[in-house]
Amino acid sequence: MGNPTEHASLIYVDIAGGREEAIDVPYDEGKTARNLERRLHQILAIWKAEEQTRQKKALASASLPFPHAEPRPGQRVLIEAVRQALDHGDNLLAEAPTGSGKTAAGLFPALVHGLSTGKQVVFLTSKTLQQRMAVSALQAMNASGAFRTLQMRAKEKMCANPQVICHEDFCPYAAGFADKMERSGLLDRLSKKLCHYDPDLVFEEAKREEVCPFEVQIQLAEKADAIVADYNYVFEPGTALGHLDGESPFILLVDEAHNLPDRARRIFSPELLEEELKNLKAKLLKQPGQMFELLYGIVDNVHKLLESTARTLSKGQNIAEIEPPTLVLLEEWEDWEEAFVRYLGWKHETQNAMPDDPVVDFHYTFRRFISILNLYGSGFTSVIERREEGLRLAIVCLDPARALRPIFQCASSTVLMSATLSPVGVIQRMNPRMTLLLRRRTSAARFCIL
Repeated sequence: MGNPTEHASLIYVDIAGGREEAIDVPYDEGKTARNLERRLHQILAIWKAEEQTRQKKALASASLPFPHAEPRPGQRVLIEAVRQALDHGDNLLAEAPTGSGKTAAGLFPALVHGLSTGKQVVFLTSKTLQQRMAVSALQAMNASGAFRTLQMRAKEKMCANPQVICHEDFCPYAAGFADKMERSGLLDRLSKKLCHYDPDLVFEEAKREEVCPFEVQIQLAEKADAIVADYNYVFEPGTALGHLDGESPFILLVDEAHNLPDRARRIFSPELLEEELKNLKAKLLKQPGQMFELLYGIVDNVHKLLESTARTLSKGQNIAEIEPPTLVLLEEWEDWEEAFVRYLGWKHETQNAMPDDPVVDFHYTFRRFISILNLYGSGFTSVIERREEGLRLAIVCLDPARALRPIFQCASSTVLMSATLSPVGVIQRMNPRMTLLLRRRTSAARFCIL
C-alpha cells in the first residue's frame, strides 16, 4: 500500500427493509496487524491457563470422594457398569429399584471420567427433589473446590424484569448486556467465588449488575463441569443449551428415563389451534396500518388452511389422519418471519412494551410447529380435529426415537437410569449406537450396556 492508512467500509443493513448504507472508515494495516498479534497472545494465554485448570481437574478426579460413607453393593455394580460404558464410549441402561442410590452411583463415575477427560457432565431430571439430590451429591464430591457445578432454573423464574419482555428496549437487564458483563467481570468473579452456581445466588449477583440472570446462567452453563437441569435444556427445540451440539464433548445422564418417551412425544407434538388464530385476528384488526394488515393476512391464511384441511373430514367424523400441508405452511412461515421483523421494528420505534403480546406468542407457537414439521417423517403423523373450541391441526410424535436420536449422537456416552426401564427396546430405538453388548443381573439391579 502506498499510504499507511487506507479506507474500508462499514456497511449497515436494514433487515426489515433490505436497505444498505456504507460508511467510510480509516484502516491502518500496521495497527490492525499489531492488534491481531496482541489478541493472539491473549488467546494463547487464556488457553495455557485453561490447560493448567484441566490438568488440576484431572488430578483431582483421581482422588474424588464418593458422596456417601461408602457405596452399597448395588451401587458398586452400577459404578463399574457406568465406568466401563464411559471408557468405551458406549451407552448404558440402568434399571434399579427406587432408593437404591442410582443418582450418586451414576454421577460419581461420570464425574471422575468427565474431569479426567475434559467432558462436561449433564444430569437431567424432571423432578425438583431429584435435582436437589444430584446437587447435594455433587457438592459432597467437591469438598476441595476443584470443579464447578450448576443447577439450571426455568427462564421465567430467572427473569428479573416484572414485565417479562426479553428485549433490550424494554428490559434494563437486557440493555447493553455484553458491555455490562465485560465491565463487571461477573463470570470471572463468580468462577473464583463459587464452586456451585446456585440459581438464587446467580439471580442476585446478576440483578446487582443489572444484567439478565437467565443469560448469565446460560453463560455459566458453558463453563461448568457438571450441570443439573430439566429435560427441556437438552431435548426442547429452541430451549436446549446451544453448546451441547457435539462440538464440546459431554456425558449425558438421564434420570427417571422411563418418562423420557412420553415427555419427548409431548415436546415433539406441536399444534395450531383455531381459537388462538381467531383471537389473534380480532386483535390485529383493531390495529391500523399496512404492517398489521400484512400480519392479519398471514394469520388468516393459516386459519383458512385449517378450514380447508378440515374439509377432508367426512360427515360425523371429528378427527382424521392427514398428510401435513408442509409446502403451504413453509411459505406462510417465510412471509411471517419477514413481517415479524417489521413488527419488532415497530415495537422498537413506538416503545411498545406489552407484557402479554399475542403476536410474539403466535410467533413462538408457529416457529415450534415449523421446526417439528422439518423433522416430519417416520415416527410422526398429522391430524386434523374438529372440537367444540374449534379446529386443531397437530403433528403427533408416535415414536420419539427419530427426534431424539441426533441429540443422543451428540453425547460421547449416555446413561439412562430408572426403576422401570422394561422393555428396553422402547429406549434402545432412540440411539443407533445402542447395540446390546452386555446384560448383567444382580439382586438389586439389572444393567444393559448398549
